[in-house]
Amino acid sequence: MSLFERVDAAVVEHVLDLMPAAVYGCAADGRIQFFNRRATELWGRTPRLGDPDSRFCGAMRLRDATGRLVPHPESLMAQALRTGQGFRDQEVLIDRPDGSQVTVLVSIGPIRGEGGAVLGAVNVFEDVTARRRAAQALRESEAQLRFVLDHTSALLARCGADLRFRFVNQAYAGRFGLTPDEVIGRPVAEVLGQEAFAAIRPYVERVLAGEAVEYEVEIPYARLGTKVMRCSYAPERDAQGQVVGWVSVVQDATDERRAREALREAGRRKDEFLATLAHELRNPLAPTLHAIELLRLGGEDRALRERACSTLERQVLQMSRIVDDLLDLSRITRGKIELRPERVDLAAVLASAVETSLPLIRAAGQRLEVAPPPGPLFMEVDAARLAQVVANLLNNSARYADRGGRVWLSAARDADAVAIEVRDDGPGMDEETLARLFEPFFQGPRAGHVAPGGLGIGLTLVRTLVALHGGAVEARSDGPGRGSAVIVRLPAHLVRDDAGPAPAALHAGSARRRVAVVDDNVDAAEMLATLLRLRGHEVTLAHDGPSALALLEVARAEVVVLDIGMPGMDGYEVARELRRRPAYSGALLVALTGWGQEEDRRRSREAGFDHHLVKPVAPEELDRILEARVLPPGVA
Repeated sequence: MSLFERVDAAVVEHVLDLMPAAVYGCAADGRIQFFNRRATELWGRTPRLGDPDSRFCGAMRLRDATGRLVPHPESLMAQALRTGQGFRDQEVLIDRPDGSQVTVLVSIGPIRGEGGAVLGAVNVFEDVTARRRAAQALRESEAQLRFVLDHTSALLARCGADLRFRFVNQAYAGRFGLTPDEVIGRPVAEVLGQEAFAAIRPYVERVLAGEAVEYEVEIPYARLGTKVMRCSYAPERDAQGQVVGWVSVVQDATDERRAREALREAGRRKDEFLATLAHELRNPLAPTLHAIELLRLGGEDRALRERACSTLERQVLQMSRIVDDLLDLSRITRGKIELRPERVDLAAVLASAVETSLPLIRAAGQRLEVAPPPGPLFMEVDAARLAQVVANLLNNSARYADRGGRVWLSAARDADAVAIEVRDDGPGMDEETLARLFEPFFQGPRAGHVAPGGLGIGLTLVRTLVALHGGAVEARSDGPGRGSAVIVRLPAHLVRDDAGPAPAALHAGSARRRVAVVDDNVDAAEMLATLLRLRGHEVTLAHDGPSALALLEVARAEVVVLDIGMPGMDGYEVARELRRRPAYSGALLVALTGWGQEEDRRRSREAGFDHHLVKPVAPEELDRILEARVLPPGVA
């Protein structure tokens, strides 16, 4: 009697064909005794009863403990029959005749007879190909999700109602110098710190009560210090709708809040600056109007006229300095400031600065003491810009030092640098003022004796101009009430000890020039013409471009002072037309304009102007041009 003759074959075949799993059985010699329909479907081939199992199964690959597929020298059925040991859920990859592959879980159980002898074995294997693919797709999806979560800047976490972390992304864990595995499972308060958890606890309680919460708060982290965090919490619910935890999305808003605060501060400082600018521009207007009225009513009172003229001159120069400072600040922001170095005695630079600042110092009732370098100290610097630096420092002391106090200006050379120091015995500066002293528009506390003045840009110009010379500027103070000092250090390589040519002196004289003044502003043109006539020059006037060209065709002029911004035919066009005329190819063309940017100067040079003067121009500056013994064309 064969192995399966004890069971009705028809019943066995019917039962086996109803099973969803593939089943076959072998005798002890490994030959197939039965198989169901699912086995042939799975294998893709139909064996014959009595065939060896190895022919039926073919080559196999098993998945080892690491998940890697490895070849196996014999079928699992042959191994079970040989050893008498069964297998359960061993994963096997089977190659089918059509080239496809299936992954199955194999379970084999030996059948023993009397005395324990192995009579055969039954193999049950389940197709898990779809399950394996789904698991692989799930792993890949999870890996992609983890990749996205770990590479977002937001801090993501999932916490349970027990207040422990269930998930964090890399950014969240890295924030505390940890890995996600080191965070998951730990109490929230332990990772954040007790004080930080106390700050967020009211929001945690709300989300655990089922409320979605968004908030921004300062959190004092144990490891990170205080940070401004923007948080969004969403409750997590189970199948019954009970809250079992929450998901949080957290972003560091510290820099953003600082930026907002800085923007508000910038807006406040802008408003303050505009108010100060309006005040500074209005200040000279009142004495200017009063001086004009004095000139109108003063009659022949020479002393009164002189006082009115002095007032007008001071106030116009004050407005001119304000405009120049604004233009300089604009050039700084665009990187357009250029130096014009020349060999100059430092003492002359200091004297020019003192001359500029002395009226303000005297108005404050202060006393200035000057200690120039012992003997000549020639340097290759931009004399006008360096004088501006020193004047700004003196003006700063005058505005902020005490009434009746003292201001010292000194300069000396050592091995490495030339130091220029402006010092006062005023109220001094605290650490915050020292740190912000050279910021644009910053103004520290002002002494009560001087009316508010200055735009808060003078020291910013100082820092930039000194840096352009290759130097550095430093402010010092021993504290409030103990005075202050600002030291400018210029590199020693700017010193010129060689016996080079001395700076060329201007040879003033009484040269009488034929001058044409062209300006559409009638008042400005007539006032300038009057000044030039008082200085002995022969002057003709025109108020537009075509009239000027017609006039200059008849009245030859050595010097033409041209406004640029005239309607219709502007000064550039007039200059180009004059340069085309042989009679004016060597004439001196002077642009007198309110436009003073580098682009305006470039355009005037290209149009043929020799000089570019910005309104208002000091009469002495125009005198130097007109009284020069040589009038070199093409010199701007």
